[in-house]
Amino acid sequence: MIGILGTVADYSDPAAYRKSAERARRFGFSGGTCIHPGLVGVLNEALTPTPEELAHAKRLIAADEKATEEGRGSFSVDDKMTDIPVIDRARRLIARHEAIERRLKR
Repeated sequence: MIGILGTVADYSDPAAYRKSAERARRFGFSGGTCIHPGLVGVLNEALTPTPEELAHAKRLIAADEKATEEGRGSFSVDDKMTDIPVIDRARRLIARHEAIERRLKR
């Protein structure tokens, strides 16, 4: 999903825009829009997976591979039940990170 939970009209307050972008990310948004080029960096930073999120996603994928080898469909990571929807989100996060990295290398 692409969008911002809040207004994009007030481009004079980058901190408020970042807060809206971060909120949108928590709601599952992976991209957004802005009407001023000065906010592009803020938007990119707010929506780019953090190193911690990336490491967690990789742990989830590794745990899934192990569970699959053992014939299990669900398992626990960090004391939280983990199943296919969680793994799918982890794969999308890793894919988004890789797409961002490719774009930065251009």
